[in-house]
This record gives sequence, C-alpha cells and structure tokens, in this order.
Amino acid sequence: MAEATQANIDHLARQVSQLNNNINQVNNNVIAVSREVEEANRRIEQLAADFERMMKEQARRAAVQQATTELVRVRQEIEQNFGNYKIVRDSMLGVLQATDSALVRKTTIANVSEELMLTTPRYWLAPCLVAVSAWISNDQDLAQRAISEAMRRDEEKTALVMALICRRNNRTDTCYEWLSIYFSKQNGNNFSESGFAYIDAYVNGIFGPDKKHICDDYINKWMAEVRAGNTEFENTLENAWINYYETFNVGTRQKYPNLSELAAEFPLIDAYIGRLNSLDNIYDNFDGIVNAEVDQEILKQKIDKNLIDLISKYDDEEMTLRNEERYHNAVKMCNGDVEKAAEAVRLMDEKNIQHKLNLVEQMMNCLSKSDTVISQKRTAVSFLKPYLKKGFKSYVSEKRSAFPEYITLSMDGWTGMTYDGSNSNELYSTYEQHMEGLKAQRLNQIDYAKPKKKAITAGVFAVLAVVLFFAIGPVGLASLILTAIFGLQIPSAKKAVQSEQDKVLKEYADKITNGKDKIYQTLCEWSDAKTCVYNFDVNPARDIIA
Repeated sequence: MAEATQANIDHLARQVSQLNNNINQVNNNVIAVSREVEEANRRIEQLAADFERMMKEQARRAAVQQATTELVRVRQEIEQNFGNYKIVRDSMLGVLQATDSALVRKTTIANVSEELMLTTPRYWLAPCLVAVSAWISNDQDLAQRAISEAMRRDEEKTALVMALICRRNNRTDTCYEWLSIYFSKQNGNNFSESGFAYIDAYVNGIFGPDKKHICDDYINKWMAEVRAGNTEFENTLENAWINYYETFNVGTRQKYPNLSELAAEFPLIDAYIGRLNSLDNIYDNFDGIVNAEVDQEILKQKIDKNLIDLISKYDDEEMTLRNEERYHNAVKMCNGDVEKAAEAVRLMDEKNIQHKLNLVEQMMNCLSKSDTVISQKRTAVSFLKPYLKKGFKSYVSEKRSAFPEYITLSMDGWTGMTYDGSNSNELYSTYEQHMEGLKAQRLNQIDYAKPKKKAITAGVFAVLAVVLFFAIGPVGLASLILTAIFGLQIPSAKKAVQSEQDKVLKEYADKITNGKDKIYQTLCEWSDAKTCVYNFDVNPARDIIA
C-alpha cells in the first residue's frame, strides 16, 4: 500500500515537472514572440519614418519644381507688364549720371525719354524723365507739361524726386517749392523714418537756405498735429523723457553696501541719489549731441543715395508680382521648405519696413538708438528742447520728496532709528543690550548640570559596588566598572560645558564688535548720502541744454 502511494506521488511529481517544463517552454515562446513583435514594431516605425521622409522629400522636390515653374511665369508677367518700368528707372539713373559727366548728347536723352513716355502710360517716373530731359534741352514748355503729368500720376513721389534732383543741381528756390509740396503730403501723426531724414537734411542746410521758412512752418504744423492728436501729449512726452533719463541712472548699492543691507529706506535713498549720480553722464551725452560736428558731404551723399533708392524702387503696381518672385526664390533657396521660405520672406519684409510713428516718436527713437547718425540726434534735440528740459526737471525732482528724513536700521533682530547719526552711542548701546539678551538665552540653553549628572550616576554605581561586591560578586564588579567609566567622564563633561560656554561668549563678543562697526559704517554712508542731497539742494541742476 505504501509503495503504491509512493508511486502515485512520484507519478504526480513527474506530471507537475512536465507541466512546469511546458509552462517554461510557453514562457520562452512568449518572450520570443514579444521580441519578434518589438522588432516588427521597430521596423514598422522605421518604415513609417522612412516613408514620412520620402513624402517630405517628394513634397520639397515638388515645391522646388513648382517654384521654378512659377518663377518663369511671374518673371514673364513682370517683363510683359513692367519691363519698361525697369528701363525707365535705369534711364533716369543714366540721365543723372550723364548730366554729371556731360558724355551724352541732349538729343539722345530727349529721344530715349520721349520713347519711354509712350511705352509706360501709367508709370509716374516716365514723365519725370521727360521733364529732366526737357530741362537739359532748355525746353520749359515740355518740362512743365511733363511735370503736370507726373504730378497727376503720383504727386508725392514726383515732388520728392524733383526736389532731390533740384538739390543735386543747386536749384535752391525750385528745390524748396518741390519740398514744400512733398511736406504738405506728410502727417505729423504718421511720419516715416525717411521723412525725418529729409527734415534732418533740411535743418543741417543740405537743401540750402530756406529764405521763406517754408519747412519751418511745416515742422511747426506737424508738431501741432501731434499735440492735437493726443490730449495727454505733454504728460506722455514728459514721462517718455523721464524713462529716457532713467537709462543713465547710476545705482548706489556698491557705494553704500551697509546702508543697502541695514536701512529699510534704502530703495528711496537709491532712487533719488541714483538720479543725482546720473546727471554728469546726461550732461555729457547731450553736450556731445549738441556740439557734434556734422559732415555735410556725408549728408549730401546720403540724400543722393535716397534719390537713387527712390528712383530704383519698384512701383506699387509691381509689388504683387515682385512679392511672388521673392517667395518662389526663397522656396528654391530653402530647398522646397515652404514654411522656412515664408519665414525668410517675413523677416526680410520686417527688416525693410519703415515703421511709421508720429514725428515726436521718430525723434525719440533717434535719440534712443545707438546707431542713429549724430546729425539726426542733434536735429531731434533742437525740436524737442522744451520737452527735454521739462522732462529733465521732473526726472531730477520726482524722487526728492520721497527721500527719507531718517533711517531705520535692522540687524540680528535689533532695530534702531537715526536722523543724522548723532545718536550713535545710543544705537551702539541698544544693539549691545539686545545682543547681550540673545547671548543670555544661548547660555541658558547650555546643559550645565551634565557633569553633576555624571557624578551622581558614578556615585550610585559606587554605592552599588560596595553593597553588592561581597553579596553578588559579578554584579558588584560591574558596578565598580561603571563607577569608573562615569567618573572618568566627569572632567570631559565639565570641559565640554566650558567649551560651549566659551564659544557662545566669543561668538556674541564678535557679533557685538562687528555689529557696532557695521552700524558705524552705515551711519557714515547715511551721512554721505544726506550731504550729497544737501549739496544738490544748495546747488541745483543746471539747464541740461543752453
């Protein structure tokens, strides 16, 4: 019976073992399948990535091909519709150069200009070319008729280009007549950077003497328009100047390190004295602007360049096709990445755009930008002088009323107040008393009873050792050993207490010494700050500009 039972058990054990083997085999198969699935997923992901790259590459190639095709179409349209515009621009530049060198016959210039007039019936520059040609030929009647046609097509551009041409040929009176027409088209509340450049050229005499003060009147008119367009003009401009002067502010934290650390009123001190410290830099800045030498030849070259740019600029009618051309070119340059191409075009437009502001804002921009030519800064200062002075006065005085009469010092939980530092002994005394109180608290936290506790413990074990030594030998011996151990710890415990006490005493002695020195340094810095303010009150700021 026992043998049969054992056989059944052995058989069952073999079946269980076989089942375990089968389970292990299944597990191995599952692991293998999982690995195969992972590998398949990886290959699918790789395939998807390759496919996506292929699709993107195909899209880019298609974009490049389309851009190439579109460029051909756009350029054909430009040539068909505006090809003569380019010829007019090139001819106008050629005529200007020819008049400088006198290398082309008048009849040749006249024939070319009249032919282009016939082929560009809408372009404003074509009749300007005819007018210049007529002037060269001394045909006043034709020049007048050509000018009238150019004015009909685009009055503002015609007036400006003719003004610049007259300046180039030293026809001062005629130049101002044209400049007057151009200026009449400008709005003081919507002024371009180039518009201000012409004002700068005028102020610096590039257009010659303005006998009738035509431009002065327009400048006054624009300033009046800006004031009328903003009921808060005076306050806005004053605040703008205050913000400008703030860029010169010289902080006092390094000069008054202790005052900045201890005095609660330091931000008010720093705000005012920081402005006083900036005055020399502000004076130097405006002195450099007002007394700067302006190279008229450089300004003339700049105005002549503006003339060339104005003549070379695409006409408004062309811009739709020209923008398409730029975009398709960008697509090719970016290898079919249309998003990158669009961003490149946007950045180019943003760089070239002339931001229009009101005239005063344009002047303020000139002063705030480091790359502005010095003549424009000087021009801006000359027109903004009254507002500049008013803003400066507010900048200097604005923080004066908030400058504190006294300071509150805080350190290590102690506070003290002083008006002029004359109560320094009182401050030292109260600080020392405060620190003595803190020292006493720390000393009270020391466990002075620790040596005594060691002695009592040693005494208890000594009594036990005497009592038990003869009754229970081993216990008595142990008590004797413990008596010795605790007895030996008594001197080290006394030493530790003394050491901790000495440490606290030295720590607070140093704190009191250093704290008093910091209070002294703070009072010296406060005295210096008050003296600075007093001296300025006695000798206030001079006019920023004479």
